[in-house]
Amino acid sequence: MTERHVKAAVLLIGDELLSGRTQDVNLQTIAKFMAPLGVQIAEARVVADVPEEIAAAALWLSSPGASFVNGVALLVDGGQLA
Repeated sequence: MTERHVKAAVLLIGDELLSGRTQDVNLQTIAKFMAPLGVQIAEARVVADVPEEIAAAALWLSSPGASFVNGVALLVDGGQLA
């Protein structure tokens, strides 16, 4: 059986992450969870709580410019894990 190599991107959203008020633990948790599944986190982006910035980051991740990423896991929790 051939080993699969899947790359994924993580989009972290929150003013609290960018200001330093909250230390991000989600990226580490996601990477630890995905690694045993053969998924490498190839990129992580942090954007502010600005709908246009969130949309632009999500749009870029779905564009040909992000073609090196071939997997995605979306966790939308409204800041519950922050």
